[in-house]
Amino acid sequence: ALSVYMDLMTLMKALKILGGTTRHFRFILIGYGEEQENLQQFVKENGLSENVRFLPHMDRKDLVGFICAADVCYSSYNPHPIYQMAISIKILEYLACNKYLLGAHDGPFFERIRQKGFATISQPGNAVELAGNLGALISHRDIYQQAPASREFIIENFSLPPFSQRYLGLLEKHYRPAKISGQTPD
Repeated sequence: ALSVYMDLMTLMKALKILGGTTRHFRFILIGYGEEQENLQQFVKENGLSENVRFLPHMDRKDLVGFICAADVCYSSYNPHPIYQMAISIKILEYLACNKYLLGAHDGPFFERIRQKGFATISQPGNAVELAGNLGALISHRDIYQQAPASREFIIENFSLPPFSQRYLGLLEKHYRPAKISGQTPD
């Protein structure tokens, strides 16, 4: 979604900062949203049309082909603190497809995937830092081409059985059965 909460304008500003050095990178933004018109206008006014292409909303099954064809996938959130704990399903999909993530996020999950070598993460809303990180990926393609496979990490941590077991363990740890007339509930 091309929504305000996705903060794609920071990516556009980073592309503007980098100027012509991004000519070998193309960003395909898929979907609709309230920011679409603003993003398209910014791209046009700043000569970024060779770098950014807008495609209409697609079914998830059609998106997989675009994810698999990408060298790097991008994700960002608005820099509001409420998003620090949010993990978009698309990020999990990118990582499940073994795609390197360029992101603008904050929070423990993003620090963890950065430490594992699955991502380059900038602070949300910081176009200068994002431009530097994108420039490094453009100059040093080995950063993402030799990144460790992230699919196993996603399967181990976010597939239904392991996730369910961790959730049930948490509930059991904190669940205290109420005593009613000296009996515990079933």
